[in-house]
Amino acid sequence: MISTGREAFITLTLIWEFYRRLTRDGEYYSRAILADSKDGEVLSQYAKLVWELYHDQGRALSYFERAVQAAPEDSHVQGAYANFLWETEEDEDEDDAPNDLSALPSHFYKRTVASILPHWVYQLSGTECMLGLAQK
Repeated sequence: MISTGREAFITLTLIWEFYRRLTRDGEYYSRAILADSKDGEVLSQYAKLVWELYHDQGRALSYFERAVQAAPEDSHVQGAYANFLWETEEDEDEDDAPNDLSALPSHFYKRTVASILPHWVYQLSGTECMLGLAQK
């Protein structure tokens, strides 16, 4: 059995090595971009790394746009860019979405829930009153 201190040391060592590899990969991509700034695949891979490592949306978007301009026919570049746009759109939607129904106007969620749920769901054991669907 490994002691708790040893497990923590191993975990921290693995995390450090992972971070070093990511940083090193970033350096390699930077050098490759300097060597050939028109390589769409390298630009796209670096954009993915920037997004995954730093969540720097503006910088990643800039590299993705450069990648698409450099290789407009490359389906891998197009796919990576589309995936990035999809992810960032989801992030924005989550930020804009209300956390609970009380943030919405009461007429919205009462009517929406009533129209979506089957009739039997909100009539069970007084649930109708809990959902605020009781007819007045």
